[in-house]
Amino acid sequence: MDSTVTTIIDESAPPAKKPRLTDDPTAAPRPQNGDKTTHHTREEDVGISQYISPHPGIFAILKQRYSDFIVHELALDGSMVQLTSFDLPPDLPAPASVNLEDFFASSDIDKLRSLSGKSDEQEEVIIPLSEDVSKEGRKSMHTAIREHFPTLESSTEDSEKGGKKIIVQRGATARKDQSGRSKWSKWPQGRGDHCQFVLYKENKDTMEAISLISHILRVKSSIFHYAGTKDRRAVTSQLVTAFRVSAEKLTTLNKSGKNLNVGNFRYVPDQLRLGDLTGNRFSLVLRKVSCEDGVLEAAFASLRDVGFVNYFGMQRFGTSVVPTHHIGRCLIHSDWEGAIALILKPRHGDSEEVNAAREHYHSTKDAAGALKSMPRWKSIERQLLQGLESHGEKKNFLGALNFIPRNTRLIYVHSWQSYIWNKIVSWRLQTHGLTPIPGDLVYREAATSSHNSKSDVDVITEETLSKYTVHDVLLPLPGFDVRWPENEAKEEMMRLLSLDGVSVDQLQHRVKDFSLSGSYRNIVAKPSDVTWEVMCYDDTTEPLFQTDMDKMNSKPPPSFVAGGGEHKALKVEFSLPSSTYATMALREVLKMDTSAAFQTTLN
Repeated sequence: MDSTVTTIIDESAPPAKKPRLTDDPTAAPRPQNGDKTTHHTREEDVGISQYISPHPGIFAILKQRYSDFIVHELALDGSMVQLTSFDLPPDLPAPASVNLEDFFASSDIDKLRSLSGKSDEQEEVIIPLSEDVSKEGRKSMHTAIREHFPTLESSTEDSEKGGKKIIVQRGATARKDQSGRSKWSKWPQGRGDHCQFVLYKENKDTMEAISLISHILRVKSSIFHYAGTKDRRAVTSQLVTAFRVSAEKLTTLNKSGKNLNVGNFRYVPDQLRLGDLTGNRFSLVLRKVSCEDGVLEAAFASLRDVGFVNYFGMQRFGTSVVPTHHIGRCLIHSDWEGAIALILKPRHGDSEEVNAAREHYHSTKDAAGALKSMPRWKSIERQLLQGLESHGEKKNFLGALNFIPRNTRLIYVHSWQSYIWNKIVSWRLQTHGLTPIPGDLVYREAATSSHNSKSDVDVITEETLSKYTVHDVLLPLPGFDVRWPENEAKEEMMRLLSLDGVSVDQLQHRVKDFSLSGSYRNIVAKPSDVTWEVMCYDDTTEPLFQTDMDKMNSKPPPSFVAGGGEHKALKVEFSLPSSTYATMALREVLKMDTSAAFQTTLN
């Protein structure tokens, strides 16, 4: 990057020749209508205000069709996740990570093998342990038994003669799955415990898709795990693991007609965890593009070479007119009743039956009555009403909130954390531009991959200032265990927390799920492998990219008008690290509010 670039553009400066629109993104919030929330969240409401590049804005419509926004997850090995096959996987045993011979005598291995093949649950094998076997050594022995003999259960007990021994029994009665059945009753020995698959979905967010899948298959949603959530108004492909659900059972989803498909099955020993990805590859269409000559080239060259403000995008704050960070603020303040009131607050934009359920609860606090008219597809609201039905009379509002899935509860508090970070990064860029200053935070050269520990970060000094560019500068997400900048950014962060009535000590919450230790985030991000192409088209309903399912169904690629068409579109492709928002990259190019509330006015 050219370190001389220091321009920061405030969104209040109008871009050149931007069409006059009826709904100005900087306009004051619309008036309230009784108890119903009507003001949809805009960028300015969540701290998004700055631009890096000086080029004038480009008029374009973002996500006019959900097929204009295609996202492929990038797996931990860097490969792009795509749906390419519906074939069932070969049922090969999962590779064992440890060898039995490293821990057990051959006579003990024979006993374990014999016990594994029997049906008598009363038999057991006792393996004495020598005094020099460490705790880690015993743990490895249990792992070896579990991997090589999935029907056996082992435990360490004190021996009557002193020392320790391993007791091994058949596990059919000892271990139950979520339904109460034996975990081993129908699962083939040697198969990995998790079926990994590609989830292809259209116009659904990840949690909505998982909720729908669990409903169709009649299993708990908690058995599914994924590396990251994907956009709702988009076509996305990502990896998911399901605990002890067969590929055969999962394939029934492909007949559901619910705009989701699954495939590329394989059995693996471990579940996916949040963060088990390197990023995402985006294939995007911007429609009805209009700008001055030369602006496109300047805009995308800046995006490629300089980057964009690494804001948390509007998706982080929910698609509802009640922003998720408002709910998160209530949770941090332990205002359980306030959080529930916001989640169930009446609002415009819902269906008639959802509005009726919200209104009923708002006016009567009768959770059971509201539950009767709340449709099943509104899973969060239904789960909360079920919690209120169980705990409401006891005024146990925290107990009611616990009926909502843990991942959703975490999203609320992390959304508030993101709101504070957006505000502080806007202040930082307004105040100091793209120039690193003493006291800024940067990662140490030997930082761990998690980047969450205080030991991973260092402070820029006058002596080290010349080593860094803006791409190295970090700001912390507020938490009780972060290192703060050693300049005025810390005072500004404390001021923002104070405005929300929050102290740093409060972030170490008595409820573990709402405790925020904090982490670090680069203030500027750069996409990789950036390409852009202008094309002309006539049919506004025709997709301009092939999806995975288009390719699976041998649908021909989109055709374009030779010599120009009625409309101009821009096809853009780039890759981003995880937790970085494509809409914020496009915002830097367009100089336009990316909120759904504003973009809807353009369609």
